Amino acid sequence: MATGETPYIFDNNWSHWGNLPVENRQLTTTNADEEAIVGLTEEQKFIFDAQGWLMIPGLIPEAELEEMRAFCYRLKDDP
Repeated sequence: MATGETPYIFDNNWSHWGNLPVENRQLTTTNADEEAIVGLTEEQKFIFDAQGWLMIPGLIPEAELEEMRAFCYRLKDDP
């Protein structure tokens, strides 16, 4: 999030982005690798508002996805 940029916060009011009171807590500006957080584009915000989900290709490496898929199949086949 760029300095001075208003954060957008997901809450139960799906049609509302940003300008929500953040109170006196700090929002993180970097991820676990200390890389800057990348905000959503206006198009991504619109798609999320309209569909309730957002697909971002390449967000999770394929090796991690394969592990997640295997776990989900195990849960499905042997709950």
